[in-house]
Amino acid sequence: MTAMMPALQRILDKEKIKADDLVLKTLARRSGGDLRGAITDLQTLAHADALTVEGLETLSEREHSESIMQALVKILKSTDPAVAVSALDLVDEDIDEAILWIDENLPKEYKSPEDLARAYEMLSKADVYRGRIRRWQYWRYLAYVNMLITAGIATAKDKKSTSFVTYSRTTRLLKQWMANQKYNKRKQIAQKLAVATHCSYKKALQETLPYLQQIFKNNADQITKELDLDEEEAEWMAK
Repeated sequence: MTAMMPALQRILDKEKIKADDLVLKTLARRSGGDLRGAITDLQTLAHADALTVEGLETLSEREHSESIMQALVKILKSTDPAVAVSALDLVDEDIDEAILWIDENLPKEYKSPEDLARAYEMLSKADVYRGRIRRWQYWRYLAYVNMLITAGIATAKDKKSTSFVTYSRTTRLLKQWMANQKYNKRKQIAQKLAVATHCSYKKALQETLPYLQQIFKNNADQITKELDLDEEEAEWMAK
């Protein structure tokens, strides 16, 4: 990749753009040794008088987001498991971050309580396998996680989604412990719901909670009081 640096430097000199060696090395590395790709990045950033590592990171983040957006379309719009299962193959996201993206945008696409319940069941099962990976280092389970959060969620709905939806990045930190905290919040509410309705925890989590969340917006005070939800749990229900 260092062989690319003189060529990149000549282009920068011609365009009167300043950049130090660290920037050139970063540019070469992120292009994977593809000179054409590196030149494309230079063209994208050509409006600047100087190239910085921060500027390249911004470019990388924008491309990163566009890729995950395309993956979300394949997962959340399609009902074809063959289309959905490979959606994350070319996305530079770790599995925890991908799950957060899906979790953030799932309610925007899945309007049917039944579809939403089945989709959250897929996420719940994926979380079980993620836990086994963390505890026992059974990395073969990663394939199961990918199958559940792609093909599993895609086939959880009865028909394709045709409505126009603007996906958004989660406002929470994309870290594993934040993902665990979020799932724990859902589990805590499901436990309270199971006690209040005299049903099993599994039924409360997979069947009752998605319905209850749909009606929470119109009955927030009553449900909060009956389930004794704290402020964070009420905020989760209202999202």
